[in-house]
Amino acid sequence: MPESKSSPRRIEAKERQRQALELRKAGVTFEQIAVSVGFRSKQAAHDSVRRALADIPKLPAMELRTLDAERLDALEFAVWRTALAGDLGAIDRVLRILQQRARLLGLEISVPTVIQVDGNVNVAVSHREAMVNTVATLAARAGADGGVASPNGRTG
Repeated sequence: MPESKSSPRRIEAKERQRQALELRKAGVTFEQIAVSVGFRSKQAAHDSVRRALADIPKLPAMELRTLDAERLDALEFAVWRTALAGDLGAIDRVLRILQQRARLLGLEISVPTVIQVDGNVNVAVSHREAMVNTVATLAARAGADGGVASPNGRTG
């Protein structure tokens, strides 16, 4: 016989899900959530947050996605100029932010990107390589313009 929705164990599980979701909305990592709420692992915390998100109406989930996308925008903006200046660590950070945004928004591409070289040779490169090329092109363009381009293409 299935356990009642009002059983003490299920009520406690729902409360832990709620706590985990609130912490995640506040920007807390899954590892920190696991410790704070008492999950066995960060994966268990992640699973709990996913279940909590599945239980809520889609509008709040979309709002959380929007909030996370805005956080990623702010993080990208914070390192953008340094990346364009050629700092390899900052470039890597921008690429990781772009990858996270793609995952968050369901835009992740797992197939190679085909680029054209010298007008007639097609070369398959990974999505990451294509992003590196894009950042390098923007950095070169910004250097030629004498200004530093922002993520939206404006110089400042």
